[in-house]
Amino acid sequence: MTYAELRTYVRDRLTISTGDTAKTTQINTAIQQARYRLSAEFRLTKTKATLNFTADTETVTLPSDVVEILSITSGNYIVQPISEQEWAEVAGSVVAGGPQVYVVDGSSTTIRISPVPADTETAAATIYYVARPTALSADADVPTELPAEFHDLIAEMAVYRIAQSEEDFDLARGAAVVADELRGELRAYMIRRRGPTASRQALRGFAR
Repeated sequence: MTYAELRTYVRDRLTISTGDTAKTTQINTAIQQARYRLSAEFRLTKTKATLNFTADTETVTLPSDVVEILSITSGNYIVQPISEQEWAEVAGSVVAGGPQVYVVDGSSTTIRISPVPADTETAAATIYYVARPTALSADADVPTELPAEFHDLIAEMAVYRIAQSEEDFDLARGAAVVADELRGELRAYMIRRRGPTASRQALRGFAR
């Protein structure tokens, strides 16, 4: 479905006229939010980028569209994520070679790495991550990260959100049932498409 078709789908389900500006804005927002949530839930928009290190600085800026970090590699090694509690035990340590661990800051826009790099280096590491998809804007825009047969899931999630806010609980329940069924089908589809994969635990501590 295009963005225009998604809006029409939701508007028809809610029996909202095209002239209702306030409701149209609400529909647009609900569609965008549903799409972002699905992208994060099913890791639909995976991509990679490089990270820069600054000498004697533990903080590293992440790409602005990062939703979830899948892996970070520096040189031939996977940099391991740790908790804040673990960070307190290793922060400030000096070990030869590149960083070995990282922790995500509360803002989710930066990480802290340890050991701290001795030199400033561009493209010092590669981050593989789930990205927030670019917002739909033009009528012809399509949520291409989602298989076409599941585009109505976005619409049903938007219908549910708006119906709940309007206290139309019968419509909200109906939309929730349809959305849950579609989400289950999408999950099965993604599992089939993914095929067998190595566990993260099997990769911990090993060079690439």
